[in-house]
Amino acid sequence: MSQDISIIRYTELPQKGAFRQQKVEFTLGKRSNKVTGILKLVQTVVKLLLTTPGTDHFAPDTGTIIPGLVRRGVAKSSVQLVKMNITVSIQDLERQIQDLQASQILPDDERLASIEIRRVEFLDVSTEWIIEISVLSEAGIGVAFDISPFLKGK
Repeated sequence: MSQDISIIRYTELPQKGAFRQQKVEFTLGKRSNKVTGILKLVQTVVKLLLTTPGTDHFAPDTGTIIPGLVRRGVAKSSVQLVKMNITVSIQDLERQIQDLQASQILPDDERLASIEIRRVEFLDVSTEWIIEISVLSEAGIGVAFDISPFLKGK
């Protein structure tokens, strides 16, 4: 039996520019309360970002290749190529979500306006990726967070 991923905690961080920043944490196998608004939008972004294309039988074309890219070892010579693939994947994720939401009736704070890529960086010392994005809703509410912990399983 597989376990559900439940995003359950948002910790407010200092604001940077026009975007609110939050630390997003999740646990496996625990159900959380239903979320609404920008938190529901962030949850949708994270869920699809962690979905590998072809693994959802009901929507086989959704998801990103980012989890697979980050798990592989990275040579110095391939860092820029992987970084470009991560960037393209996030841009494609934005299109996927907008396409999925086009036929749905949603409040503006749950409808995606854009995903901004704030930082994609490989740390040689720790061999980790830092991938920071901002999710902006049609209501003009933005949340910035680092997706790296989701990719490491922490």
